[in-house]
Amino acid sequence: MTDNNAAIDTAALLQEGAGLRDALFVYDITEVRFRVLRIRELAVILGLPEVHAAAEVLAHDLRGEGQLPRPDSASALVSLSDAVNALHRKLRRLSPPG
Repeated sequence: MTDNNAAIDTAALLQEGAGLRDALFVYDITEVRFRVLRIRELAVILGLPEVHAAAEVLAHDLRGEGQLPRPDSASALVSLSDAVNALHRKLRRLSPPG
């Protein structure tokens, strides 16, 4: 993967994180599931094991269509949020100023 492709995919992952947040605000569980699966997929492409593992746990906790999420899925959501935020902070430190 070229650096340019990695930058595009990383930006896509961060956008999916924002989409996940938006879906949570309106409790659109179908959209939440979609965004989590997309984040998991992008994490594999980008080689981000922490993000992938957190997305995997959350995807499991959300269960399938027509099922309610596990009652303790909030902790998995926090773990994914922390992993994506850590990536975002790292990217901000690495990007040139201004």
